[in-house]
Amino acid sequence: MTVTVSLTPQLEEELNERVRSGQYASASEVMREALRVLSHYERIREAQIAKLENEILIGVKQFERGEYSEFTEKTMDEIRARGMERLKKRQDA
Repeated sequence: MTVTVSLTPQLEEELNERVRSGQYASASEVMREALRVLSHYERIREAQIAKLENEILIGVKQFERGEYSEFTEKTMDEIRARGMERLKKRQDA
């Protein structure tokens, strides 16, 4: 099967460079690999979105049960202090 693909000059140069470098034997091989990587990336994204949707659902149910705390200036100060503490530990390591 033959497929014609239009590429920007930058993508065409990248494709040609990968073939010239010997990393791939042909432009078709580069395109096949690109599609495999894209498919893999999309599967990962779909799994991440499903996980996020599940986490949101859990949060909504917790909220409906009254399992939450108010976000106040004090809460923000506590979060900021914990973040600064973590940053300091990382810098000291």
